[in-house]
Amino acid sequence: MVTLGSFEDAPLDSAPPGLSTVDYFAVDVRYYESSATLSLNGELDLGSAEILSHALDPVEVYGADPVVIDMSEVGFLDCSGLAVLLGAYNRACRDDRDLFITNPQAPVRRIFVLTGCKHLLSGSARQDPGGLKAPA
Repeated sequence: MVTLGSFEDAPLDSAPPGLSTVDYFAVDVRYYESSATLSLNGELDLGSAEILSHALDPVEVYGADPVVIDMSEVGFLDCSGLAVLLGAYNRACRDDRDLFITNPQAPVRRIFVLTGCKHLLSGSARQDPGGLKAPA
């Protein structure tokens, strides 16, 4: 197993008007043979979604298959974080790669259900060649 990178954001002292500070968010990326596991930790929201997006870039360029996104340590998810996950899922569908989103806590799972994105939790992107579209 090789750890290729960790991406994180430490707490901010101040935020732009109207935005909250990022409490903490980190992504640990580990490669094993052709697969990659991204272990997320913290709150996946407007302030941290870009960190996940940057962590996914080299994983997708490498062509990792399968990709597992472990959300067991994510306590909060908003639409910005969900959009990054939905984009990764759709790119995996397009590229015929497996992507699994695993172990969401109950409040995070509820966001997937309420937004019509529960299917992201039920299996592989490879089993859904059309990809999922954001609910209208």
